[in-house]
Amino acid sequence: MTTASLRLLVTNAFGLLSKLGKFQNNLSSTKPDIAIVTETKFTPDKVPLAMSTIPGYAAPIRQDRTASGGGVAVWVKSNLHARHLDTIDCKGFEVVWLLVDSCSHGKVVVCAVYRSGSSSPSDCSVIDYLDSSLPAAQQLGDHVVIAGDFNVHNSAWLKNSKTTLAGLALADLASAYCLTQHIMDPTRGDAILDLVLSDLPGHVSTSICKPLGRSDHAVIIADFLTVSPSEEESSTRTVWRYNKADWSRLRAHFRSVDWLQVTAPHTDYNKVWDVISETLILVGMHRFIPCKQYTTTPSDPPWWNPECLDAVVLKEQAWRRWRRFPSSEPLKQTFFTISQPCLNCDGHGPPSLGTACPS
Repeated sequence: MTTASLRLLVTNAFGLLSKLGKFQNNLSSTKPDIAIVTETKFTPDKVPLAMSTIPGYAAPIRQDRTASGGGVAVWVKSNLHARHLDTIDCKGFEVVWLLVDSCSHGKVVVCAVYRSGSSSPSDCSVIDYLDSSLPAAQQLGDHVVIAGDFNVHNSAWLKNSKTTLAGLALADLASAYCLTQHIMDPTRGDAILDLVLSDLPGHVSTSICKPLGRSDHAVIIADFLTVSPSEEESSTRTVWRYNKADWSRLRAHFRSVDWLQVTAPHTDYNKVWDVISETLILVGMHRFIPCKQYTTTPSDPPWWNPECLDAVVLKEQAWRRWRRFPSSEPLKQTFFTISQPCLNCDGHGPPSLGTACPS
């Protein structure tokens, strides 16, 4: 059984100031948890933050241009726990990152993107930026959603009439990070320009709605669905970073415990062990050994860990750069150097930090 748990609205407004009333009515009827609008054409002097705030939603997170044109803004429902990831440097691009707590999907990193329609077909700078930023973003959440107006073309991937270098680069990015592109119908004319990508395949339902005012971009509604526990195949596993443990403080923690006093009230040896392992040992481990929980599937080998994933992602990134410039000898050598950790693993046990992982 599936139910909608997180609703996303995405559109290019082609100037939102004159359409704010229509936009507010749209939010009132569609009730998205998060609304992403590109090409807002907001500027801080002409459209102050208070003017763009909408009842029921927190003040928008905006990435404006200093001159008229472009821009991206994100509205989040007031009752939804979300925070702006301003620690991820936007480096001048029209991008907004935020972290949303979803009851059903855990922590979701949402990235709103606007790639200008005036960009050269071979301009991959925004895509390269996402490529370099996604590994850090993935460390902050359980899932990733990227949405906005990308203005790319790829005849095989997006069913457009042409293919551009930027379109190939974005498809490669999606493949490298296991992201599914969920929009199948045109969003402007006969082209699919406004996209929603996520690592939640099969859990997203989308619909294409009429544009805001005289904008020529459709409004996208994407529902991220809750799947009942019986349908879930994935599970979580805790990975302890023993190489980063503070062993001296952990030993001091254990020495400070009066073990006899803690265990004396219990005569059952099983209960004594529960107290020692769960109450004392695990408390110390959580305090002095870094760890992370990540999602696994039944097909993952037991030794597969985040280092394996990081090594494969680095290999994919190097391969895509070399593929874009196949005559570059430095990129070729970089690819083979970065690929080595993926080739060294014999696949019979957990690789240590910085060593081999299977490709």
